[in-house]
Amino acid sequence: PDSMLNMTLTTIILLAISLSLLFANLFKVPQSTSQSTIFALMGAAAYFHALKPDKVFLEIIPTWFILPVISFLLSYSIGRFVYRPLRDKGIIQFSEISTHPLLRFIVIASSCYVAFAIGSNNVANASGPITSMMLIELGIPQSGENFLLCMILGTLIVGPCFGIGSSLWGGRVMETTGK
Repeated sequence: PDSMLNMTLTTIILLAISLSLLFANLFKVPQSTSQSTIFALMGAAAYFHALKPDKVFLEIIPTWFILPVISFLLSYSIGRFVYRPLRDKGIIQFSEISTHPLLRFIVIASSCYVAFAIGSNNVANASGPITSMMLIELGIPQSGENFLLCMILGTLIVGPCFGIGSSLWGGRVMETTGK
């Protein structure tokens, strides 16, 4: 429950997340920040006997396994039943597509959108516990103008930290993720 998120617990959760991601990057192992965040919160919930195992083991974790399998099957099917026939019949010259200006723009625009979405998700993963802690410590109700200000403040605290981290670790993270 969010009522348990005090300064100490939030610090422990964020420390666990940041250390796991740091070691993953040092050892060049790709790791999901969302999964790190959820497991850190689960660890705290388990310690305080507030974990809801049916929610975790029947909804969250199966989704982490099912969606990648669905993505694999979709991309395999498209490659097998769309790309390969088009390539084999010579309907589309894929070597010439990469030089088309409109398609190059679409690839760059979609890459920028994906980078923005991933960054937004990661900032939300870190600013969520900080915002909850601020609301509890300051006794602010979870609605109204003060709630919105706390959300903005939490994002303004975390966002620049991600910018600094990406400047220091960005190349290594891209290399690890790319592999």
